[in-house]
Amino acid sequence: MRNVMEVFYRNRERLLALSESGAKAAYDQLLDIPEIAEMSFNTFKVHFPGFIVLMGLVRVDQSGKREVATVTPPIEDVPKSFEGWTVQTGKDGYIRLYKSFKGHVKSLYVGRGWNPEKAMAKIQQIPNEG
Repeated sequence: MRNVMEVFYRNRERLLALSESGAKAAYDQLLDIPEIAEMSFNTFKVHFPGFIVLMGLVRVDQSGKREVATVTPPIEDVPKSFEGWTVQTGKDGYIRLYKSFKGHVKSLYVGRGWNPEKAMAKIQQIPNEG
């Protein structure tokens, strides 16, 4: 059998049309394609969702040239400071709060998205170091 992604790419129009129907329904409707018929359902099920995501990122023009779209994360309005704490977004995308108490820096994990209520709850959970 050829590479699963090659088979999927050659039949991408039908696969993309069936993307909303789920892996089992798509597999059953594509059994008329010999390469998919000889593929086990488990192999199809594992590769199908990733292929659909990949095709959402790849643009193919009329000449057949493929171009991968750049994915940029949404920019949120994260303040530089909050309730006396410094707010930083790390390279990993997580937001943390930092504050110095008597020469020692405390850090609090807020999460991936900025949520002032969650940040305030985290601040109130630590003992008063003031």
